[in-house]
Amino acid sequence: MEEKGLSVRIWIGETQGEVCRPALNGLGKGSGTGLWVQQSRVARTLAALGCAPPAGAALGPLAVARFGRWLEAREVGFAMTLGSLDAEGVIRDPGPVSPEEATEVASLALRLESSRLDLQFGASADHALVWRGGSLDLDVTDWEPAQGKPWLSALPQGEGEALFRRFVDDSVNLLADSHANELRAEEGRPLLNLLWPWGPGLAFEMPRLVLRYGAPLRVVTEDWALQGAARLAGVSLQGEAPLTVRAAPCPWEHRDDPEEQEYLARSERESGWLAGETSACTVGPFGWHAGPPECSTWESELEFGQTKEAVPLWEWVARLLQVGGRPVG
Repeated sequence: MEEKGLSVRIWIGETQGEVCRPALNGLGKGSGTGLWVQQSRVARTLAALGCAPPAGAALGPLAVARFGRWLEAREVGFAMTLGSLDAEGVIRDPGPVSPEEATEVASLALRLESSRLDLQFGASADHALVWRGGSLDLDVTDWEPAQGKPWLSALPQGEGEALFRRFVDDSVNLLADSHANELRAEEGRPLLNLLWPWGPGLAFEMPRLVLRYGAPLRVVTEDWALQGAARLAGVSLQGEAPLTVRAAPCPWEHRDDPEEQEYLARSERESGWLAGETSACTVGPFGWHAGPPECSTWESELEFGQTKEAVPLWEWVARLLQVGGRPVG
């Protein structure tokens, strides 16, 4: 295949609904290449690295791997979100969590550790939990669908439910009177008074991507799931590398003004990410808010035999990385 200038900019929508449809349509312009985007967040996360999701892949092990903690046999990994329980006992999103608030929560919540439960804390609302000697015969409610539900109706059920129900209940009691919550109550903000484990899964393997692509790969992202996937794949999260995957919101994502969208797109193109000397595959898991800026040059120009059938997203990304995509500047 004759190599040509590639605009290697991949934006992955959170759903296949109206928000990301303009992005998917844009990716196919001029190339005849359709994309098949899976709804599963773990599948989309692995697709950002050009990897198909193995059987049993779950977000929990990615949350754990983010902290450099590898699951062993009979250990189940969970994502663990710091949430809010309102006065009516309904689960709510607490909004942004500062590093200082996260530090205080961690210092309090470490009392909940036991011979069965190992906790890992980050600097925001996103954390991880390991259940030693655990089982997947436990039905838990993921964080997104849990929001807006009475917490007692969404508690874990199945093997280990007593352990996890006690853990959640103890987190509410333990975090209630924190200094952060005193300040939040004074300011009328949701309290940080709930630790919610979800996304359970067993350890799974990922390919060593330096061998797959023949060059070191770097991932630049604030997304905890992609950070965990990068660690599992032996990918650098800092430094320089010939190939780079960046996951970030589009800078124009929440801008409805076409002129402002154009300005922000032009500014990012000039910032280096889309400069002619940068070899990068830029991945955003958030989609476009109101469609891509008009007449932009960074939409996909990659052609693979003008295929008419939809290509799985992970395979499309893998092709880009194997070619060594060069953005159009």
